[in-house]
Amino acid sequence: MTLSTGHKSRGRGQGERPQTEVILESLSEGICQLSAAGEITYLNRAAESMLGKSRDEVVGKPYWEVLYSKPLEEFSAEQPFCPINFTLTSGEISHVKSELFTGNGKREIQVEYICVPLFEANEIRGAVVSFQDIAERIEVESAFSAARDAALAAAESRGAFLANMSHEIRTPLNGILGTANLLLDSDLPEDQRKFARNLMSSAEMLRSILNEILDFSKVDAGAYVLEKHAFDIYELAEIAAEIFLPVSDQKGIGLRFDFGDQDAGPLIGDQNKIRQVLNNLLSNAI
Repeated sequence: MTLSTGHKSRGRGQGERPQTEVILESLSEGICQLSAAGEITYLNRAAESMLGKSRDEVVGKPYWEVLYSKPLEEFSAEQPFCPINFTLTSGEISHVKSELFTGNGKREIQVEYICVPLFEANEIRGAVVSFQDIAERIEVESAFSAARDAALAAAESRGAFLANMSHEIRTPLNGILGTANLLLDSDLPEDQRKFARNLMSSAEMLRSILNEILDFSKVDAGAYVLEKHAFDIYELAEIAAEIFLPVSDQKGIGLRFDFGDQDAGPLIGDQNKIRQVLNNLLSNAI
């Protein structure tokens, strides 16, 4: 593979330039061709732009001076471990995900590059280094990592908060349920017993909702498990209506409970979810 190394070809029409060079000049990746001795034989426009070095400046110079801005005596200790040198000596492809090249004025350029050997008659005749500036990508990845860490920290804080609040909320709620039970076990007039039963039903529904909210593993997963128990749909609907009857009376709104078939028998399902649906419908309507 041989590419033009001078700028004269730029003055010619595109149709007169070698097709390979035209393709390489159009790439956004920097392309640098090396001889078997490691000298620069070609640099495309993207490489010139990234390195801030013209083709005329670098052709004929060793890659360690052009890409790392180091003289041989300074680079010699690193050369045996350099992936580019490995490709030139072994004929194997090298892929480096993050490396610092040195541009004009000792400016460091963070790049990802791949070094591919060039063969002729089964002998290594050089290599091609294709590289791209990844500084912006690294910055985006760093910002994403910081955002992810912040989100994880927020999730941990939320979990700790919910765990702490669980006890604080359930304690008074259990007191309400216990008091309602005592009232129902006492000798109450029928109208007051109905109020106590409504209080118990509302407190049980609140406990069910709080259990779901405070179970942060379900909150994080967005999962809600439907229970399967036998329940009386007539009783459920009647209690829901009774709970909202005082509110509707205060607003002067009529609320009538009418259940077509009182002998529907027990149903199997999640009565707490159905109770929530009925309460939401009544609350919105009123």
